[in-house]
Amino acid sequence: MVTAKEPTKYGRDRQDQHYLVIIDNMMNLDMLYEASKLTGDPKYANVATHQAEKSMTSHVRKDGTTYHVVNFDQKTGEPMEFMTAQGYADDSVWSRGQAWGIYGYAQCALRTGRKDFLDTSRKLADVFLSLLPESGVPWWDFRAPTPCPYDASAATITARGLQMLHKLLRDSDPTAANHYLDRAKKLIDDTVRECLTPEARLVDGKVDWGKDDWETILQHSTINGNPVAVRRIMDHGLVYADYYFVEYGNEALKMSRGT
Repeated sequence: MVTAKEPTKYGRDRQDQHYLVIIDNMMNLDMLYEASKLTGDPKYANVATHQAEKSMTSHVRKDGTTYHVVNFDQKTGEPMEFMTAQGYADDSVWSRGQAWGIYGYAQCALRTGRKDFLDTSRKLADVFLSLLPESGVPWWDFRAPTPCPYDASAATITARGLQMLHKLLRDSDPTAANHYLDRAKKLIDDTVRECLTPEARLVDGKVDWGKDDWETILQHSTINGNPVAVRRIMDHGLVYADYYFVEYGNEALKMSRGT
């Protein structure tokens, strides 16, 4: 487990001994594909594709769950450690990490047309949906002792990824495509029911955030619930949740207009 209580183990003075890669990196690859599109130089897209291929065998477990952090041997490129930094345990299922994978592999599939990237996104999505509690909103870690705080950001990121799966499958498998779109809508509906904050108002030139002073659209996210983290931050508003909530809504509007 990666923890700030071990600052020397992964410190800068030992960078030649480790190479930490997080599942969150799947969200960065689309920028590399876009860079190749804008410049005409395929090297950026090649790097993105190689990273996605590598993470399929390192970060994605055989059961369709994901590791948060993998430490690679710089000389051989082989994984040395499988860990978490923000999840409950090294072998648990940090829900936002699972969401990053769903979204990231769907993006890579849209960019490349590769079926293995599509299949990986679907596999991660199917597992995510199967692990949802009765409320329909993901726990911050699916293998943490329950009841525990939610992570609304994992819900909105996944919902947006499910929209992309619909786009990828609507011509070849409309039944599956509609299934993912329906589940995306339900995920958002459940999240709004459980996590929408009170409406803010402007009173005498100042913002009244309403009950409990939530300064976000959605409440009940968890940035880091790792039991050994120096600073655990749980059950709060989070920009990731709001951003992908808005992105989901924008895409839903485009779809309703046929664009």
